[in-house]
Amino acid sequence: MVNETMVLRRINRDIGDDIFQSVQLSWIKHIIDDETLYTFSEYYPKAVDNIYIDKSMAIPESDPRSGRTVYWHYKLPNPDQRVFIGIETTFHPMSDQGSPYFYQGAQSPIVSAMAQKLSSAFPGGMTFTARLDGPEVIAKDPSTSQHMDFIVNATAVRRLVEIPKYYRTPFLELAVCDVKLAIYNKHRVLRDEQTLGGTSVDLKISEFGDAAQERKDLLEKFESDYYKDPERIRSVLRYAE
Repeated sequence: MVNETMVLRRINRDIGDDIFQSVQLSWIKHIIDDETLYTFSEYYPKAVDNIYIDKSMAIPESDPRSGRTVYWHYKLPNPDQRVFIGIETTFHPMSDQGSPYFYQGAQSPIVSAMAQKLSSAFPGGMTFTARLDGPEVIAKDPSTSQHMDFIVNATAVRRLVEIPKYYRTPFLELAVCDVKLAIYNKHRVLRDEQTLGGTSVDLKISEFGDAAQERKDLLEKFESDYYKDPERIRSVLRYAE
């Protein structure tokens, strides 16, 4: 796991005491919360499994052609106040034949591969796609004239304490890049030697600009590796047993 103290110590080490002590901690924390955690979670999100969607969560709508009630949108329960990113997979608990339906929500190659295998295993199942259509709203396609309960496996922005040990190093590297870039963009017009917060410091602004390439390289690594995320794989395999 990762905690705030660990992140701040790493940032302090990489940007230096003078600059670290000259910027507000609240500003650094804001960057971590709004930029680093969200970006990291786009590749390695928190899996929020087994969200049961029943009829009470439906948002019935009228079909403009037939006038009949259709079920397309559903409220996504969020008791833990999470920031959802997407729908990974969706399941109907049991078909008429006693077999679980598998619905693909969309994201990584591993999910797509498992969708194909499970669809082959249960050929009689109805299929639909599900996606976020708002912070806490699910849209499924196609819409249906009758409601059918289903289970959603969603993805959400991680909290610091939810960063696994095996992701600690890349997360800290991303955090350092984000803070360096924020400092560079905020103070790029200044000379390297400046007074910030009443302290005379050697900003080394030009060096902080290099963090843009470092961040790009890091995200390219995430892009080539994210589908191996063990938490995502466990989420899919839960219904493959």
